Amino acid sequence: MPAPKAISSFSLSHVGILDGTTSAELADLFGANESSLELESDVYERQGDDKILSTARWITKGTLTVGTNYIPLPLISSLYGTAVVSSQIATKDAYTVQLWTEKGMNVAPRPVVVLAPGENEDGVPMDIKIVLYKVKFGPFSFSQSPSYKEGLAVSFEGDALLSDKDELGATFADGYGARIGKIIAVSL
Repeated sequence: MPAPKAISSFSLSHVGILDGTTSAELADLFGANESSLELESDVYERQGDDKILSTARWITKGTLTVGTNYIPLPLISSLYGTAVVSSQIATKDAYTVQLWTEKGMNVAPRPVVVLAPGENEDGVPMDIKIVLYKVKFGPFSFSQSPSYKEGLAVSFEGDALLSDKDELGATFADGYGARIGKIIAVSL
């Protein structure tokens, strides 16, 4: 079966943090409504006789940014190692999670999946999955503080690092070397 000439995506539908040994999700970035993935690379130019003789390029990392209009308490707890504490305040249910902690500044990298519905050039519906093997998240931020009629927006940013292992922890043996992730297009 030949690969499609092109695939397109309509929207972002899901972002999940994987456990790293199975395809199970540890946490869901609930309500993710925007994301970006940018590659950072560098180049060395070998010069001689007032001209560039050759170049060498390499990957430094990718940067994943995900935005949501929800505060995903279970994700914050799982990713940053803080507990969600439930209590009662004047007979009302209350939930508390620490905003930023010293321990939460350097969390262990995790594999991440970004899912988007799409289609191929013939209009056949497909799910498009971007799997990143090793994402080291920094602290989350409020990209929009609560405001009248605008609500609140939370951003999560992580460095997608080169990895010698896939999202299941298996070492790559195909000779391509370390990599950041893969794209999987699955017809529905």
